[in-house]
Amino acid sequence: MHTEFQHLSGRIHCVIKVRGQLGDNWLDYFDNLTMTTEGDFTILFGIVEDQSALHGILNKIRDFGLPLTLVECTECQQHT
Repeated sequence: MHTEFQHLSGRIHCVIKVRGQLGDNWLDYFDNLTMTTEGDFTILFGIVEDQSALHGILNKIRDFGLPLTLVECTECQQHT
């Protein structure tokens, strides 16, 4: 298995998937991310300001005991 790590700086587009269906009342905890459900999973997605903000979101997921199943992040394209 090949895993490639890339350093991301600045704004990041993230997709985070957790097991379980979260209600809309959870949105306040996840810093302006959009939330949708897919089967037995909840998917959070949107723009995160930086790596520090991403770690804050992941810490909340850990603190709430939500089973994390996916994190995908790509650097936002700079528009001139």
